[in-house]
Amino acid sequence: MQSPARSALDPNAAAVIADSNVKNNYKWLVLTIVSLGTAMSALDTGVVNVAYPEMTRFFNVPLTTITWVSLAYLIVSSATITTFGRMADLFGRKWIYVGGLAVFCIGSLVCAFAPTIWLLLVGRVIEALGAAMALSNSIALISEVFPAQQRGMAIGVLETAVGVALTLGPTLGALLIGLFGWSAVFFLNLPLGMVNIGLGLRFLRNSGHRQATTNLDLTGTFSFGGSVALLLLGLTQGQSQGWLSGFTLGVFGLSLVLLTFFIYWERRVANPAIDLKLFFANRAFALANFTKILGYMAFFGINFLLPYYLEIMLNFDTKVVGAAIIPFTAGMLLGSLSSSFLSDRYPSRWLTALGLGMVAASGLLLGLVGPAAGYWPLLPGMALGGIGMGLFITPNDKTIMNAAPSDRMGVAGSTLALTRSLGIISGITLAGTLFAALTDGKPGADLNKTSAPMAFSVVYVIIAAIALVGALVTGTLQSSTQASE
Repeated sequence: MQSPARSALDPNAAAVIADSNVKNNYKWLVLTIVSLGTAMSALDTGVVNVAYPEMTRFFNVPLTTITWVSLAYLIVSSATITTFGRMADLFGRKWIYVGGLAVFCIGSLVCAFAPTIWLLLVGRVIEALGAAMALSNSIALISEVFPAQQRGMAIGVLETAVGVALTLGPTLGALLIGLFGWSAVFFLNLPLGMVNIGLGLRFLRNSGHRQATTNLDLTGTFSFGGSVALLLLGLTQGQSQGWLSGFTLGVFGLSLVLLTFFIYWERRVANPAIDLKLFFANRAFALANFTKILGYMAFFGINFLLPYYLEIMLNFDTKVVGAAIIPFTAGMLLGSLSSSFLSDRYPSRWLTALGLGMVAASGLLLGLVGPAAGYWPLLPGMALGGIGMGLFITPNDKTIMNAAPSDRMGVAGSTLALTRSLGIISGITLAGTLFAALTDGKPGADLNKTSAPMAFSVVYVIIAAIALVGALVTGTLQSSTQASE
């Protein structure tokens, strides 16, 4: 080992130490900047969700129209996120990330001043484009500066920031709306976004794999984006339009046609928008993304039904529901904090299986508790589900990013975000559709309250089964992930 005196006399040794310190400081700086940006997007989700009732009254439109405030955002961000990940791999991540934050702030400004529901939807589309640009790069930026043995910890810190934002979002949103009205939830993004843009411009390096060609596969981009958009449109509108209606079947059919063309095209184009080899030739990558869909389906299926259970079965006031589900989101924060340290010490497959097993147990516990038991018996199930999901996210993300080649980090990160969105919307759609079918009505509208307790139980048990399948699937990752762990 070289002594400090020798290092001081040796210019080369001193230079090596200085370079090592710069690299070490830079990776923590990147983690801080990316965590702030990602948390801003998560905070926006929480505060906007509690603003929907106020927006309904302000614009004097039906609830079915207000749902498009969420739907437009989800469809656009999901359909474009892989494209922006590919652009970051080609042109560098700094400008796509910082540009995304700027576009997100512009969209928030449009939303805040929107005089009509239609301009609000335009603002949400702009926000979605900005979010897709930034989120497609968040995990990729972290993965390329942290070594594999620290990557799980770094991703865990990122997910913890998201957990904190999701926990604070509903409470902060309710406070802002009460004081200043619904537009305040969009003004909140402006100072947060400007600070993060300034930090990104000042400190981030324009990393990314520079290809010899900068041609983008626009045919693949639009066919894949169109397929995803139509799939999400069918999933979200199938219940209201009818699953066997001409509209729903036509949307699903066109989505399948576009997806088939996309696969055909991507296997022949020189520089594909999405490298399908990441799925067809990389078992760990494909299975980890499939597990992510199942995990988010289960978690957000539970998350979607909990407020309805509290309002319908326990007669909680809407203002109280946000506080009543804090154990669920707080559990996720606790699980994320724990996973930040455990994911670099234990195999990812163990933690993902444990996390999804806890989510499955949460579904069973919530399904077994009847409304006569009141609120407090729900706490173990809520806390267990949140902790389990927090444990699951970091090692699952780590597996996905470790399985991806270094020059495809942007595509891998954006694919990860896409499967997360697909899981969320699938979970919400599944829970809502099953519950409506079992009660002869939609949650909160024309509800058959006699059959509601049994409906909640049945749906939660099905959700538990989905989480259990995800936990079993992680076992098949054993041989595939040994190299990355």
